[in-house]
Amino acid sequence: MRATLAIGVLVVGCGGNPGWASDAAATPGSDDAVETEAIRLVLADWHEAATAGDEKRYFSHLAPDAIFLGPDGKQRWNVDALRAYAVPRYGEKGFPIESLRHHVLLSHDGRDAWLDEDLQTQVLGPARGTGWMKRSDDGRWRIVRYSLVLTVPERRIGEVRRILAEDR
Repeated sequence: MRATLAIGVLVVGCGGNPGWASDAAATPGSDDAVETEAIRLVLADWHEAATAGDEKRYFSHLAPDAIFLGPDGKQRWNVDALRAYAVPRYGEKGFPIESLRHHVLLSHDGRDAWLDEDLQTQVLGPARGTGWMKRSDDGRWRIVRYSLVLTVPERRIGEVRRILAEDR
């Protein structure tokens, strides 16, 4: 199995960008704070469903055209492919996962949200999830894209590169 090391940078304007609302700047009780909390609740329930092995609840949080990128470079799944991969492996035993920290960035019109979160998983250990959520026509937040990657301390990247080279 080949793992993918993802290193990315998100730049949101050094002087602030009035087109985006960050959860770090959301005023309690504001629309942005309410939406950010709604998104956090969706993510928490999604992770709880994964932990419990609750297939129906887990997949209900994904948009019909969702794409999930797993930590292996070959893992790019639509909803049906993710179900075919995950259910036989994790089924009722679940995939224990906990969000330790997350950050949400809302679009100006409040219909899109980007997120990143630090995770602790029983299977992978420390990991990071990044994604895009969209408010569906029924008003629910749905996950459209999600990428689950392993985090590697910078001082250990050389070791990881050697392992990946051996696996080719």
